[in-house]
Amino acid sequence: MCAIRRSRPPNASWLLYWNTLIHGSPNKSTWQQQAAAYPHGLAVAMVRTHLRFRPAWEQEQLAERHDVLVLYDSLWTAQKQLLLVLLGLNRLYYPGWLWLDRLMEGLQVTPPQLSPRLKQLFAIVSIDPLAAVYQLHDLIEETFRLVDTHLGEVDTHAARERFQGERRT
Repeated sequence: MCAIRRSRPPNASWLLYWNTLIHGSPNKSTWQQQAAAYPHGLAVAMVRTHLRFRPAWEQEQLAERHDVLVLYDSLWTAQKQLLLVLLGLNRLYYPGWLWLDRLMEGLQVTPPQLSPRLKQLFAIVSIDPLAAVYQLHDLIEETFRLVDTHLGEVDTHAARERFQGERRT
């Protein structure tokens, strides 16, 4: 019996390895120079992509039901979206979700007292879930205004309408 071997397409690390052997080491400084200038188009794309917050009434409904575990998840999702929008506004590459305090300290364009306010959301959600939701909504509204001010070519109208939309009955 003859075994037939399938050939798989080479993966990226294999291609990089062979390219290095054939053409020499890639110029790391060229890559760093290209990445140093955060492209304006990337800032616009980051903001447009992550400016899609869930309707405010959904979190209000979770708070009214005291569905705290689902509310925690919703708050964390909204917080990540908010930070991704702010990274785009500040033209910073996404560094991951570690060292968030340090990340927020490095942002020039943010709602005032961003880090303490985000921490407070999670501190009060089990005590007063609706207060936590309203505080998040304030941060989202302030972020909409920052986008309007600093990246006016991004139309926030549709995102605001979705966020401020009426509760379905």
